[in-house]
Amino acid sequence: MRMKNYLNNQLNENKIYKEIMSQINTKDKFAFNSWRAKGFVDMSDGLKFTVFCPKFKGYVYIKYNKSQDLYDIIFGKVMKLQFKVVKELKNISNDNLVMSINSVVG
Repeated sequence: MRMKNYLNNQLNENKIYKEIMSQINTKDKFAFNSWRAKGFVDMSDGLKFTVFCPKFKGYVYIKYNKSQDLYDIIFGKVMKLQFKVVKELKNISNDNLVMSINSVVG
């Protein structure tokens, strides 16, 4: 029984990562390429990746907020071995994910 619950939790977490990727690709299939996104990481509650754009070079962490069915986007950089939050956008709908990220990264 424990193994079944563990597998269900793993599948649900993996769905969040895939769902975010799918929503961004549906809205703009060239978005990840235009951001020069690399190093995709399946976080337990979202997706983290690195971008290399003119206005911003660093990490983008799209975090799913289950209670509101919205996303929080955290933009950060690693400075002196510590993660520093540069900008944070809260309560972003899936329709506005690409536009919100574009507004920060360029």
